[in-house]
Amino acid sequence: MAQRSFKDTFGEEIDYHAGPQPGGSILPTPEPTDDAQTTALKLRALSKAVEEGASLAVRTGYKRAVHSGRDPVMIAKQRMTAAEAAQYDFWAFGGGMPDINWQVSVKDVGGAALFPYHTEAMRAIWKDNSITHENAAWLHSELRAFLPLVIAVSKVFAARRDLVGGQEALAALEMAELQTARKIIGTAVGNVNQAFARLRAISRDVNHSRQVIKARENALKKKMSPNKQKNEGVKIEDVKNEGDPERRLGGSFAI
Repeated sequence: MAQRSFKDTFGEEIDYHAGPQPGGSILPTPEPTDDAQTTALKLRALSKAVEEGASLAVRTGYKRAVHSGRDPVMIAKQRMTAAEAAQYDFWAFGGGMPDINWQVSVKDVGGAALFPYHTEAMRAIWKDNSITHENAAWLHSELRAFLPLVIAVSKVFAARRDLVGGQEALAALEMAELQTARKIIGTAVGNVNQAFARLRAISRDVNHSRQVIKARENALKKKMSPNKQKNEGVKIEDVKNEGDPERRLGGSFAI
């Protein structure tokens, strides 16, 4: 038995901060009315998002989470200025951030209470957990053009905390991710099972009809003399092989 890898055991990190996907559209999820092919196509796109490390809950607009109407991004956007919302969308949909040397881009924090929240946002924006409060103070002083984005991301984080009554935001996001994955899988499996059930019903129907028609064919063959069967292109083996399971149509529909 192959040894489980670290990634298999603990899973990969999920990016809860990125937006739905480039272009702003959300990924559709399987519906109970979807056929098997549509279900497969949707699952392929959703599995690709997982392989990219994206959040299923975020990519699907929280539509399969229990609190689907409580999207923290939508709540936060109601509290954003136009500039904050515009910069947030630019970043969330893949807009690039400038490279900054955080080792030298520092400034004394002083007594500003907002720096811890802005530091948290900056770490998500630049995907760098080494960013400090001193870096946040520097950005406030030297790179104010990015302040709307930092404030916008801070508001999203605050909305996530509010939704769980002050609990850790990650716990709420993981719960939404679990609920989303569970509903996607449940609906997909249900759709495939229904497709198999329909195929089995068709197989039974075809086999029954085939047997009725074949019985008439065999009855007519038995009435014909061997010479007449030969003249009509009928083979005696057709009757003998009737019970051969390899020749049964139903074998083609086995599930």
